[in-house]
Amino acid sequence: MRPVFLLIILISFPFIGCLAEKSLIDQYNEFAIRAAKEGLWREAAFRWERIIQIDPRNAKAHNNLAVAYEAMGRLDEAEKHYKLALELDPDNKAIQENYLRFKRSQRRREGAGEKGSG
Repeated sequence: MRPVFLLIILISFPFIGCLAEKSLIDQYNEFAIRAAKEGLWREAAFRWERIIQIDPRNAKAHNNLAVAYEAMGRLDEAEKHYKLALELDPDNKAIQENYLRFKRSQRRREGAGEKGSG
């Protein structure tokens, strides 16, 4: 009986690590969302960067990081992460809408810059 129990523990061990990792991602994400709601964009970005270090294919974290970078004026980095998010989850409507909003805003900024310099 004892060897079977040990085998079950050994088989389950990788899944325990996955659960701990998931929990950490959830904790970082919840903290980041609270920080963003308070306008603490650097803190929110830091947490979403950590999520991406753990799970580079997390499209929602890339999208949220892009929103944070955009709010901080780091527009090149924002665009990079919006594009990554779309590559990872091309059918996600929220990511599509955020990226389109970003591009419209970018065109307005560029248009305002051209008018102001003339």
